[in-house]
Amino acid sequence: TRWGYVQKLTKLGLDFGDLTDDRRKRQAEESVITAGYTTAKYLKQSGIKRPFVLVSTPGLLKELEALDITDYIATIEWDGNEATPKEAYLSSLDKASVDGLMAEHTKTDAVVVGWDFNLNALKIGVAVNCLKWSMEDAETTGHQAMPLITCSADSSGVLGTAKEGSRKIRAVGNGAMGHAIASCFDPPLEQVFCGKPSPALLQLLRDAESDGGYGVDFASAVMIGDTIETDIAFANAGDMRSLFVLSGVNSLEDMEQESEPHRKATWILPSFADV
Repeated sequence: TRWGYVQKLTKLGLDFGDLTDDRRKRQAEESVITAGYTTAKYLKQSGIKRPFVLVSTPGLLKELEALDITDYIATIEWDGNEATPKEAYLSSLDKASVDGLMAEHTKTDAVVVGWDFNLNALKIGVAVNCLKWSMEDAETTGHQAMPLITCSADSSGVLGTAKEGSRKIRAVGNGAMGHAIASCFDPPLEQVFCGKPSPALLQLLRDAESDGGYGVDFASAVMIGDTIETDIAFANAGDMRSLFVLSGVNSLEDMEQESEPHRKATWILPSFADV
């Protein structure tokens, strides 16, 4: 959540002021933008009320609830304090498991893929059937089929480094999780991405504050990131300058091998600490 990032950044030494003051706390939270927040905002603007949300932590659910989207179906149980995997979604993929779970999805109006580190074949199967049945219904009713919405387009991430050799330990990216569902269709189903480098996030940043945006002047903005396919591509899509840091997903070699202009950074540094 945005508040979670405020707390994390505060521990790292960033001063947001007196966070015991409600006004200052709200300002600090509003200064942070996450893929979860942009996803929730997109759902709200699209009139989506009962999404099927694939997650393993409650951050995205908190953002949904903050915008009064509370009638969701999630792959976790969350009581407002503790989140645990929903047992029904931990079974093997078979007809009985999917059939039983689909009974609660009669009014599902979107599939939303967040960070679900317990993603399995059953969850993918339920998501695919929600989407496919919606497409079949649309053919007879004329209504629009439900969308597949993915919070971020990242194909991978980094969990940390190995104990020996300092090699990066890779994670499955949110975008790859979405592709696991989209590729069950032929041709692959189009996804709506709400994080970098999506047009939805660019628009949110560009829009004036009076219109619910952030009023960012892209001409004077600098995007700092460690991932070429999202961070640097996002900067170029918005005509922003970019600083590529080597402390995360991609390496200097990755950047040097890039031939696409929209994936080239303005500057490169070992880490943000070198600024």
